[in-house]
Amino acid sequence: FQASFVEVPTLGGLSDALPFGLYLMQTGTGRVLYANHHLRQMAGLLPFEDALARGGLTHARVLEILRGSPYEAAFQGMRVLTPEEEPARGPEACEVELPSGQVLRRLSTPLHDPQGNSPCQLYVFEDVTDTRRTRETLQRAEFSSRKLIESLPEGLLVHRDQRLVYLNPAMCALLGYEHADELLGQSVWNIVHPDSVQRVLERMRTVASGRVAPVEEIRYVRRDGKSFDAESTSLVIEFDGRPAVAVTARDITERKQMQAQLLQTDRMAMVGTLAAGVGHEINNPLSYILTNLRLALENTRALQSSL
Repeated sequence: FQASFVEVPTLGGLSDALPFGLYLMQTGTGRVLYANHHLRQMAGLLPFEDALARGGLTHARVLEILRGSPYEAAFQGMRVLTPEEEPARGPEACEVELPSGQVLRRLSTPLHDPQGNSPCQLYVFEDVTDTRRTRETLQRAEFSSRKLIESLPEGLLVHRDQRLVYLNPAMCALLGYEHADELLGQSVWNIVHPDSVQRVLERMRTVASGRVAPVEEIRYVRRDGKSFDAESTSLVIEFDGRPAVAVTARDITERKQMQAQLLQTDRMAMVGTLAAGVGHEINNPLSYILTNLRLALENTRALQSSL
């Protein structure tokens, strides 16, 4: 923000109820023109309220009062500008972590009078401890989530506007690439086999309607042009602050090969069973004929012996 000049009494009436600290310092002299109630309470300056109200304290004196206190660090680095110095054109911000672990964000901006001069500098102190902790917690959670995704044995890709924006290492390996950078920004259709294009279009329509596309077999194309089959599911997620589509892929090539081998084994077993049955059926008449021939031969020999 670029602040305009405001009379100190007016500033006091408006700001004493604010949940952040205000500190107004005169250019050149370093005289503290105003400190609102929140800042006086936060920094332990309530005993000097009357002196601050009269403008009877300089910034140097405030630093002496705060020396050795937990809030000394928050006021360090606040330099008194000389009238000849050109103030910053815009606000300046920094975060100060106090020994107690409390984090203060300090914003500073020059106040301008109607003539365009900058007779004083306004400092705003805001307690951002909870905000910092929340941000750090979210960053740790995001780091843990990304680390988990990076180590998944299944492939995962994210696309937005049909362009690839993320691939985990497992997906890169499935597609025959070493690094995701080789695929980022490319069309998602570069990795979909023509046989599965229509199916993928239908799944995109399903996801666009807010539903999850169920597990289904999709054929992908590797870098070398060879294809492989994978079980995939897809859903809408938020990626880098914008909606995108996440797709998982589990390579089922080996499983399909094993299924084909099992099917072939079953077929061979069926052929063997059929051959055994046919052999049995053939053996039955042959056994009958051989038995009758044996009886006929024995009868013939008996007749010859009796003559």
